[in-house]
Amino acid sequence: MLTLLVEVFVLAALATQITREFGLQRSTTAGLLLLIGAVLYVLNSLLIRHYIAKRAPDFASHEEVRPGVQMWGLTAGWGVVPRWVSRLGILGLAFLITAGIGFIGVVVSFLRGRS
Repeated sequence: MLTLLVEVFVLAALATQITREFGLQRSTTAGLLLLIGAVLYVLNSLLIRHYIAKRAPDFASHEEVRPGVQMWGLTAGWGVVPRWVSRLGILGLAFLITAGIGFIGVVVSFLRGRS
């Protein structure tokens, strides 16, 4: 959780610098962050499925073994999915959160300008 918060803070600082340096609108920067976050999230999901199917094919199923627990979820903590894949997912989530904060800022600025 701390890693995620640090990444959001760093991305917000970088996004501010990029917005100023290239003269972009905040909504454009937030859109780019959203796009990058979505790509990383999808890539993370595909890589998780790939590694589970490759290294633990018996668990590559959405079958529920307990209420709310699917078969593939039992591989957590076994080292089936490499850490870098998990880090990629956390980074994607940080991009999405930072984009959300950016869009909230754009909406607040818009509403302040109307009143």
